[in-house]
Amino acid sequence: MLAVALLPAPLHAQAIQPPQAQQPPQLFPDQKPPTAALRGRVFAADSGQPLRKAQVRLLSADMAAGGARENRLATTDVDGKYEFTALPAGRFTLTATKGGYVSLGYGQTRPFEPGRPIDVLDAQVLDRVDFTLPRGGVITGRLVDEFGEPVSNVMVAAMRYTNVGGRRTLVSSVRNAQTDDLGEYRIYGLAPGDYFVQATSRPPIMAPRPTGGAPGDRSGYATTFFPGVTDANDARTVAVGVSEVIEDVSFALSSTRTARVSGTAVDSHGQPLAGMLMVIRQTGGNMSATGAPLAPDGSFTLPSVAPGEYTLRAQTMGDDVREIGSLTLSVTGDDITGLRLIAAPFSPASGRIVMDAAALQQLNGAPLSVMVLSARPGDFFPGLRPSRVADDLTFAMSVPPGQMRFQVTGQPAGFGVHAVRVSGVDVTDEGVEVRAGVEIRDIEIELTTRLTSVSGLVANPRGEAARDFTAIVFSQDPTRWKYPNRYIKIARPDQDGRFKVSALPAGDYYAMAVESIESGRWNDPGFLERARQGASMFSLMDGETKTIDLKLQAVR
Repeated sequence: MLAVALLPAPLHAQAIQPPQAQQPPQLFPDQKPPTAALRGRVFAADSGQPLRKAQVRLLSADMAAGGARENRLATTDVDGKYEFTALPAGRFTLTATKGGYVSLGYGQTRPFEPGRPIDVLDAQVLDRVDFTLPRGGVITGRLVDEFGEPVSNVMVAAMRYTNVGGRRTLVSSVRNAQTDDLGEYRIYGLAPGDYFVQATSRPPIMAPRPTGGAPGDRSGYATTFFPGVTDANDARTVAVGVSEVIEDVSFALSSTRTARVSGTAVDSHGQPLAGMLMVIRQTGGNMSATGAPLAPDGSFTLPSVAPGEYTLRAQTMGDDVREIGSLTLSVTGDDITGLRLIAAPFSPASGRIVMDAAALQQLNGAPLSVMVLSARPGDFFPGLRPSRVADDLTFAMSVPPGQMRFQVTGQPAGFGVHAVRVSGVDVTDEGVEVRAGVEIRDIEIELTTRLTSVSGLVANPRGEAARDFTAIVFSQDPTRWKYPNRYIKIARPDQDGRFKVSALPAGDYYAMAVESIESGRWNDPGFLERARQGASMFSLMDGETKTIDLKLQAVR
């Protein structure tokens, strides 16, 4: 529990002062100019003094619902004041950050939970939307080698377990630290909680192709957890309180033999690939990626690779990536030579945006774009850019091989994606398997303005209105509890104590409310299996609006 909690401040309507410079709102044809405003102050919890140069981020609370797509940033002045003007009506979230302090969402009262949304009406002015930021906790220490000598240039992270893609995974909680020439590190800005301290060495990622001679020093360091173990199950947690400084979390890195990995990348015609090699390492839920240009003959050598699981990805460089290839690699300490990484061409894809006549009229010429994303969690393709949709609502693009999903951006308020079909087959959630160089036609992305909405109030065990809770709405079909997921949504209460989730697909759902839940846990299939035992059940049709009042329940 945060000792210094961020409590929702009262919202007052007042005349607004002249606005600070902000991003001008983008207007679609015939759209009325937005007239609402929101402002407040950011304070330090320990001193009560205003914080200058803190950053406050305003985001649309439910982008998938087609709400006003706002993404703005304001910086506080010498009095800790910030302000957003020319806001459209909608539901928004606010987050305040400043170096050395715990970043908090508006209305957040516990670590690692979402903040609360704020509903803004047309021409409404909301004042005193204030934040009180506690100073972040700190972990410091020193890393040494097996001889007690300091080790520099080691990445150190404070890790905690959360759910990623349906799996309990260690992920980094804040920015990483790096050891200096004395082997010392300092991780700051930590919210109260228990952390695993993880150290990962950063050897040179690329070297010239070896020409013979002595192999040199092949020693290195495995990923090591405090107090000096390589298995996270054997690691010891470090408990950090509010604004607490934990010193001397020091340990020795686990030495290991590193491997030299070498090979050649070629394009789809067997010619040396002129491009970049990306080396991607997944350590629990912490992913690191380093890149370097390939040699002119397409060769590469990684001189000192610690044991672990890696993905090597080679791709052409520049603004227009056209060929890409990857392979997975398990490094155990033995050298790996003669790798041949064969890139494959992107595939042409084309389709159209469809919608009913009423939605088309409401779209009113908004500039749409189509993006392609991997359907597999943790996978990414750097360099991909959105493709603009033509005036006749058709689009054409190039997509990399793999299991891919299509996404639309740029639609105005009130729009959502109803379905994505390829040759009449619904691929909205699973995506489509793209084969290298094989054209994909007849992509149909259906937009709709008939969005579902579920809202309600929550009562505590005494029958009183609960003011602080998290509502969870999830599909009754357990096969829907996987990444990527449109069928699980959470909501925090707004200033009126009401929750709201929007743009769920039609189907059968459970709804429940808990006092608090840590980030990511609501996607855990094990948690959802236990939660549904006491949840309310309901069904949704396309475009349906439903009110469901809930009671707080406890789920282990």
